[in-house]
Amino acid sequence: MLNRILLACLLSAASTAGASIQVVEQPVAVATVSLSVVAKVGMTSSCGMREAPHLIEHLLLSETEYGETPADAIGALLNQSVRLSAITGSDYTKFTFEGPPASAPVIEHALLTFLARPSLPRSGFEREKRAILSELRAPDDYKSTGSVYERYLHAYAGAAPACGADSLALVEYPYPAVNDLFQAAYSDPNLMLITTAPAGTFRLDMLANAITVSRDSDAPSLTSQDRFQGPTNESSLELYGRPGLVEIIYPVKGLADLSSTSASLLADKVRFAIQAHIRREFGLYHARTFLDQSLKGGWLRIEVPGLENENAQRVLEVAQDVIDNVRPAELEAGWLQPTYAGSSPMLGKPIVIEAPKRNMSLIDQLRESFEKLL
Repeated sequence: MLNRILLACLLSAASTAGASIQVVEQPVAVATVSLSVVAKVGMTSSCGMREAPHLIEHLLLSETEYGETPADAIGALLNQSVRLSAITGSDYTKFTFEGPPASAPVIEHALLTFLARPSLPRSGFEREKRAILSELRAPDDYKSTGSVYERYLHAYAGAAPACGADSLALVEYPYPAVNDLFQAAYSDPNLMLITTAPAGTFRLDMLANAITVSRDSDAPSLTSQDRFQGPTNESSLELYGRPGLVEIIYPVKGLADLSSTSASLLADKVRFAIQAHIRREFGLYHARTFLDQSLKGGWLRIEVPGLENENAQRVLEVAQDVIDNVRPAELEAGWLQPTYAGSSPMLGKPIVIEAPKRNMSLIDQLRESFEKLL
């Protein structure tokens, strides 16, 4: 299959052959296959040491035949045509390997090298703490705290409670406690293998068994260990907007039920519909959408700068019209579903984040009322 790119070329006026179109044919890139490992552990899985899952992610890619650091590992695999990525979210950690079909054996070997190790490496433990501080642009005494996003997921998506502030600074995390969390989280039933490839490309049963037997039979349980559950933030969630900004938040289905590709496509549809509306009605150009998903839920945040809260309802109607007209056939299932289930990609009703009203004197109130009347 070929992509045809038509490039218009202007010829000089002296040419007798007339205008012509140059045709450039480029071959389509070779198809890729992917294999991911998802651990159901994230920032809210280890309150008291919120960054421990993030640190585990770094350490699993460290001190192997692929090099000392995660950067070494990523570079070594790129030299074998395999792209490795890793991310830690609020309730999951994901490692993804992508490459051409012929790289399947390389991917399998790399996955087992990183994920089937019996314990975390001690060497590199302090180095990767420092690397995370640099990644977060945080000071040496950084203590991780729960986020508004995590509190929102707990309130609107039934996710685990958000964590309170860590009592320990990241640099004070002890190796034994972090390794215990690794043993608990990276074992049955907290792991998933997800593949995008023709059937039989990867030896999934072999991979799953090799990871399982690499764990200590006395590994602690993720749910029963109190030391993994520090202080949580159970305070009520209060969200305040800003003047001159319309902000709307939708609770969206999580990665377990709705693919990130479908959620991103939905966010794009909503954004362009709103941009078309504000262009026609207000002469404005910019609308923003921010999408975050965890396993159990996520949010779609809509922002329209330059617009006051009194116009939020109409913006909400435009967004809702797009969402109501999404067909289930357009949506892809998430990690835990063979096919997409349900109708709406949302988990509930949206909320409009309004700016707090100013405390005005009686004279100011009369002046504002008079200006509105005029």
